[in-house]
Amino acid sequence: MKLKFLAAVFFLLFCFSCKAEEVTRIIAKVNNQGITSADLDEYCKLFAYKISGQSDTVSCEDEVLMKEALERMIEDKLILDKAKKENMEIPSVLVDKKLNQVVSGYPSREAFEESLIERGLTITRLKEKIKEQFLMRGIIDAYVRSFVSISPQEVNRYYNENKSNFYASAEFSFYLAKSQDPKIIERIAEVIKEKGAAEVENQFKGVLIKIESNRDELREEFVEVLDELERGQQRVILIDGVYHLISLEKSEEPRILPLDEVKEQIYAYLEDEKFTKRFNEWVKELKGDAVITNYYE
Repeated sequence: MKLKFLAAVFFLLFCFSCKAEEVTRIIAKVNNQGITSADLDEYCKLFAYKISGQSDTVSCEDEVLMKEALERMIEDKLILDKAKKENMEIPSVLVDKKLNQVVSGYPSREAFEESLIERGLTITRLKEKIKEQFLMRGIIDAYVRSFVSISPQEVNRYYNENKSNFYASAEFSFYLAKSQDPKIIERIAEVIKEKGAAEVENQFKGVLIKIESNRDELREEFVEVLDELERGQQRVILIDGVYHLISLEKSEEPRILPLDEVKEQIYAYLEDEKFTKRFNEWVKELKGDAVITNYYE
């Protein structure tokens, strides 16, 4: 829900990892500030990395993605300009703390400094970028997050209108034993039936495990068996050449979750929804007040 916001913030956080590029052609201007094709190439790589879940399925060779990345870059500049116009102050202690966190991610201070050199950066420039990140967060808090509030009544109303979406699937508590020797499985089944699971541990150390899980987290073969078993019943099934003993201890039917168990989830959803709406409205206002020239299209 916060994809646009996250793209803007993460760019400032990660751009100090980008290699310095030779300035090429100007592809856009925002209030007379230029964006070069090199700027966009680097930004798009980070943008694609974020929205693809750190995979290679999204490529900046996609013109649609490149245009979307440029829009996010323009938004970044507008947000940062707004923060600077507001004369927001960022305590140096916050910048230093974030810098120290970055440094701590390297084996040594020397390795960190070598990394900066490789990327054509300096400590000063890195601190500037970190400060920009804080500026963006601060201005977004002031003009977006401060306008977002969720009342208990809204949470209750959403729950009542969507109650059927909040449910816990069937839950099972059962014992499981595996072996390629069917005789061992048969013996374990007999011991459980006659003397209980505790005795199995005495005779077969570490063979029997207890599993407590809902049906959505279990493999299909187990669910099919568990659905048919009554409490205390057992069954042996063969999966991939291995015998599995399933002994049901207890099960609980699917149920609607009470409000107390889901209100935090609902609150987070409603907050995210309102945040996104307010953020988009605010950015639209910034664009309306700005002079933007896009040469890329």
